[in-house]
Amino acid sequence: MVSSTVAYGFMAAFTGLLVLVSVLGFMALALVYPSGIGGGDVKLAGVIGLILGWPAILWAVGVALVICGITGVAISMSHNPKRTVAFGPFLAGGAVVGFLV
Repeated sequence: MVSSTVAYGFMAAFTGLLVLVSVLGFMALALVYPSGIGGGDVKLAGVIGLILGWPAILWAVGVALVICGITGVAISMSHNPKRTVAFGPFLAGGAVVGFLV
């Protein structure tokens, strides 16, 4: 009984640490490249990480990055290469995928 409580406590602390690291990573991206990622994306990623937990946040961010990258390449190859792409909708779509996985 005690070992399961300790294991649960460790996993909860580990999940919290990973969420903190991911939020800090997004904040670092927002500070280094402010026109690339905004504060809303950082907050959304933190909330998604808190709701979904450890393994699903990887799916959410991974899917969002891949689909946003594909969309960005398609837009840059179109007639308007200076157009920007919002990351929030892709992050929200990735959260749905992370929830379903």
